[in-house]
Amino acid sequence: MLGRGHMGIVLKKKLILRSSRVLATLVFFFTGVGFVGGFSPALLPIITVAIAAGGIAASNVFGLAVLGVVAAVIAAAVVGGLIGYGVGSLIGYMINRSLDKARHLPPIEFVHPPVVNPNPNPNPAPVFPNTHVNLARSFGGVPKPAAEQQPQPVVPQVVIPQVVVPQVVIPEVVVPQVVAPQANAGVQHPDCFKCPLTGELMKDPYISWKSGATLEKAELEAAMGENDFKNYCYPNRVMQEAIEQYTNDGYKITDEVLACFEDKNLHYDLMKDPVVCLLDEITYERDDIVKCLQKNKLAPNNQNARVELKGNETIDTKYLITNEAAKHAIAYIQQQLTPSLRRSAI
Repeated sequence: MLGRGHMGIVLKKKLILRSSRVLATLVFFFTGVGFVGGFSPALLPIITVAIAAGGIAASNVFGLAVLGVVAAVIAAAVVGGLIGYGVGSLIGYMINRSLDKARHLPPIEFVHPPVVNPNPNPNPAPVFPNTHVNLARSFGGVPKPAAEQQPQPVVPQVVIPQVVVPQVVIPEVVVPQVVAPQANAGVQHPDCFKCPLTGELMKDPYISWKSGATLEKAELEAAMGENDFKNYCYPNRVMQEAIEQYTNDGYKITDEVLACFEDKNLHYDLMKDPVVCLLDEITYERDDIVKCLQKNKLAPNNQNARVELKGNETIDTKYLITNEAAKHAIAYIQQQLTPSLRRSAI
């Protein structure tokens, strides 16, 4: 789309062109009519054609004459109008071309003394306006210079500095692994205190009702299976007490270790034939516990467990397990102690 200035230029060009055409057409139209009055030789072919055409249409001499004059006038007017239209177009084009050149004339430089400005402007306005610029601007072809336009506000750009956070490298602290020396390193433990499967000192010894063997709980459970372990295996409490005392004494065989094998429930003497009673899971001297169960029908440390025998069942076979580990431990400890510390068995 054209702006208002360009629209004004186009309208002015059209007005000049049409005015030139109208004036030239009128001039040449009347010039052609004058040529007809003077019987110009240049129009004789046209007049002849017009008279011949009129003679065909009319039958008398008067009609021929009138028709010939009319035809000559029309022909002269048409020819004069065409010539005038062409000449007027040429004149209008030349005028518009001259105006176009005037819009693009080089600027006129004026020499004037320098003016001292306390506040210098990077784009000062001209002291004297250029005449050719004003002339071209009147036709809408030249925009206003930058100095005359409305200044746009300049928004300052705020640059936010980038904050660089230093990376703090925390040194890796290597904690040396302190391996505590084993208290029993190099100590030869008694075989009666060691698990037959692992060869290590037992911590939670259990006895099997089927075999009478005492092993570490985890090893015995793995060997027999979960169901058989729950039904046929019991803690060997006297062996666990003796091993704990042996450990507390610095892995030495002492009289306190031997005292763990005394029958503290019925006779308070060192056992000779220790057995585990299944009714209360305590180790007793065999003869003492058999007499107690036959007489009272109750376990000494579990009043809710009653003796019930059927058929050929006996107390010895149904409720007692020979504690072979405790028997071997008593014999070994007796050999290690000095004669003064040895105790006689029941």
